[in-house]
Amino acid sequence: MAFLRKISLKTEIPRQQKQNKFLENSGKKYSEFKKDKMMLSEEVVDVWNDITGPNKLDRDRGCQHLESLIKENPDLKATFTDMILTNAFNPELPWQTKLGILAASTILCQDNDELLKVADKAIEWLSDNEVRVRMSSGEFLGALCKAKGSKVFEQYRDKVYTLIKENIDREFESQNTQNSGRRSPIAEEIFHDTAGWRNLESSVKCLQAMINGCAEHFRDFIDQNLLDLIFDSLRHQNRFVRETGYQTCATIIEVCAKIPDQETNPMKKYNRHFASQLSKGLADNWSQVRMAASVATRQFLLLFKTCPQTQESVQDLLPRLCLNRYYLAEGVRIYSQDTWVMIVGQSGKRAVEENVVTYVKYYVECTKADNHAVREAACQCIAELAAKVDASYVNPYVDLLLSTLIECFQDESWPVRDMACVASGSFITSFPEPSKSKFSLLKSLFLANLKDPISSVRQGAAQALGKAVKAYKDDQSLVKELELVMKEAFDNVQNQPMESHRYGDMSSKPGDFGVVKQLRDNDPRLHENQTMYSCGSLAPKMKKSSGGGCGDCTFRKPSEPWEAADGCLYLAAELASVHPVMVMTLLPKMAEAARHKHYTLHYHFLESLAKLLPVLGRNMGKSNFKPFLERFFDPLFYAVESDNSPAASCASQDCLRNLGEWLGINILKGRVDQYNTNYSMLLDHILCSSPSKPSMMPSMSRPGFAAGGSPMTIPRPNQQLGGTPTGSPK
Repeated sequence: MAFLRKISLKTEIPRQQKQNKFLENSGKKYSEFKKDKMMLSEEVVDVWNDITGPNKLDRDRGCQHLESLIKENPDLKATFTDMILTNAFNPELPWQTKLGILAASTILCQDNDELLKVADKAIEWLSDNEVRVRMSSGEFLGALCKAKGSKVFEQYRDKVYTLIKENIDREFESQNTQNSGRRSPIAEEIFHDTAGWRNLESSVKCLQAMINGCAEHFRDFIDQNLLDLIFDSLRHQNRFVRETGYQTCATIIEVCAKIPDQETNPMKKYNRHFASQLSKGLADNWSQVRMAASVATRQFLLLFKTCPQTQESVQDLLPRLCLNRYYLAEGVRIYSQDTWVMIVGQSGKRAVEENVVTYVKYYVECTKADNHAVREAACQCIAELAAKVDASYVNPYVDLLLSTLIECFQDESWPVRDMACVASGSFITSFPEPSKSKFSLLKSLFLANLKDPISSVRQGAAQALGKAVKAYKDDQSLVKELELVMKEAFDNVQNQPMESHRYGDMSSKPGDFGVVKQLRDNDPRLHENQTMYSCGSLAPKMKKSSGGGCGDCTFRKPSEPWEAADGCLYLAAELASVHPVMVMTLLPKMAEAARHKHYTLHYHFLESLAKLLPVLGRNMGKSNFKPFLERFFDPLFYAVESDNSPAASCASQDCLRNLGEWLGINILKGRVDQYNTNYSMLLDHILCSSPSKPSMMPSMSRPGFAAGGSPMTIPRPNQQLGGTPTGSPK
């Protein structure tokens, strides 16, 4: 008997522990949960313990189990409803239990009038200290609206409105000026822009969920009071609140899209209001806000695509949408490209031409934005105007656009400088005569960029100068000037210091460089009262007037002799096809510059030479290039054997393969063997091995503005203004 009793106790202990856990999470005694004199089953207790437990995985598992239990035994819905109502009004519930109750209520609210009582508690929990409880409360109220209809929203509308308005009013009182997307470096404002703002965001989320739950039945509640409330959230200083506000706008537009009768559609009355707010969101400095506004804009434009009464609203949004096709944030860029195609189809070029003054005005305005990503995108769009739109439409604005690009040439952000240079070259190609008045200034800027420390900027300058030479082919003085610049740059490589200067405007005398650098890096003024950013975040990388951003872009190092020579390599490749004889005179100096190995970064110069030599040779022609071939063998084979720079080694190997393919394998082998027999075995090994890159010939063209898939040069003016431009310079 004692033995049997021992076994019985062992089986009872786990059940007793479960019941004790149940009692801890309940506001009533276990005995009070008897129904029809039947105790709750062990399975029900287990599910409830999981749903109201402290661990998220347990709560998720409990909710899944609850759904399956109700599906198998619908009578259990009343049991769990009774348990919810018994516990929901306990004032000492932990936040985890609140989450479980809300989750279970969301599952059970369909065809269950008893759970309407929980709505009062959910409204109260919208102000809970735990954000997850606030969010779950909004989700439950949204599910309740979906299950019970718009009467739920009507009952609790005033409470939700009041909750939102109180927090917005509190924010407006604390602000001297309203935020339009621009930011101030003041520490307090920075905090409020990045931190959560009490329960405002979750309250707006709740409103969105309830609107979505009501669906098309919500149209009777769309009035000026509602829109004023939502539009106030769109002007909020906190980016998360603005993002949620635009998501709510998208939900309202989606609801209106389900209304078949356009005459009674509230959006017909308020379309101008929405268009005005959406245009601000599409220009927000924060990518996440811009993305939310982009989603709402697509729904808005699709809703009124065929409605003539709203064409004015649509026209206000299209320039912003067009610019966002080039925005730095990939999500915004791709989404905007797809939206552009949905709205204008194959008529993008005509859409721009019909309202070109609006596009020009907006692009010029965006070149002065605080966010450097916006300024870069604006320069790309200006280049697109020159390349794709018929000249008759753009011609009246050439002077204004060129002046704008010249200003962007001095931008603190190198991608903006780069894109301004490429865009200017495009303008010279498309509008050679109108550009002549500013070419003298543009030429000096091109030459300055030709020796920029950033490789992409140097390449863009070379491309722009090449376009200028082709546009002004009768201007021999320009060719002579460029020839002199290139000769001096190649000759000056011998004066390159052994170690490159990392910082500009500093003396290289012993002690001075390190001292000045240390003083700068430890200057408190550069680090105090600044916004904290993650370089991979959604933060706007700003500088300009706001003083914010992820780094100090104004501290630029001066260019070095080897960088100027590197830029001239690209320029020589650009000019080889139009002035091959002139480039022939440069080849000896180019080869001599490649022989200098006294400076640390000479591998970068050799890498560029190896990439460009086959391109240069093909542009010149075999007869012009072959007499100078042997001059480049020493630098190329030196780079091939280098262990210090795999990039230069791979580029040189590809160079020799490409030269062999172009000139003939036997011709190249014969030249190498005659020059230096030690190089022959190395060449045989290179020619027999696989290429280090998929492409046999490097391309001189930079990514352009094609509507298709593969990168190509900037297209001719008769090409369509597509929705998928192929990237900006990186």
